[in-house]
Amino acid sequence: MRLSFSLLAIGILLIGVLGCKKQAEILSSQQVQPEQRWLRIYHDGVFKDSINVTGWEKNEDVIELLGGFYYPWQGEDSIDYNTNLDFGHGPEPSWSILNVNGKLVGLEPGAFFSFAGIKHPELILTLSGEADTEDLKKFPNLVGMSVFIHSSKDVDELASIPKNLRLYVQCINITNADLRKLTRFPNIRVLGIEYGNDSLNITERGFKAFRRMKELRLLQVDGLYDSPDGPPAVEIDKYIKDLHKLRKVKVWMYDVLYLRCDG
Repeated sequence: MRLSFSLLAIGILLIGVLGCKKQAEILSSQQVQPEQRWLRIYHDGVFKDSINVTGWEKNEDVIELLGGFYYPWQGEDSIDYNTNLDFGHGPEPSWSILNVNGKLVGLEPGAFFSFAGIKHPELILTLSGEADTEDLKKFPNLVGMSVFIHSSKDVDELASIPKNLRLYVQCINITNADLRKLTRFPNIRVLGIEYGNDSLNITERGFKAFRRMKELRLLQVDGLYDSPDGPPAVEIDKYIKDLHKLRKVKVWMYDVLYLRCDG
């Protein structure tokens, strides 16, 4: 009799434990879903776009803006931006500037650029164009900069840029080996690849390097050709499917947008 009572008690206890566990799993699954966040983008006060920024990270995720600038997201729900040419003290434009929400946050140094003309270098978050490594020290809060790659030598020179800066890399006519070397730089957030002279220098073997670019946020491939020398654009898809931080992908095949993903 005591044995039967004990078994009954154990059975009731197990049912209670399993029930609580199931309820906890249901509550947990309901809490996993994050609240969606959206970023509204304005250009000179005119609404242009709305982007889902759920899960975005401050400084790591970037927004591609007109004028060749990449703006590191600062956690805003809306931005109003404009780009202008600053003539400095001469007849020719000295540099391009990016203003976001009324603040100067980006520069593209020109031929007549002078750092003396920047009154608040601490506000600069992004640079577009070439800049000397020593000049980078003048911007204490710089988050990222655009870099242009035309050769294997240019890839090697990325090592001279401070590792705390995020890189927005644009490449022309790079090779499989160059693309593999780019994977050494986990601070690359934007990668653009363009083919010049109607030549395809990257094959499927090279595209496999995408798998290692876990911190990449934006990928764009222009001028991809479906030829015996390389894979069709659709092959790129399988090399980026596990890049969970990749927000935006554009692949152009000939002059046609072949593959696009905005996430």
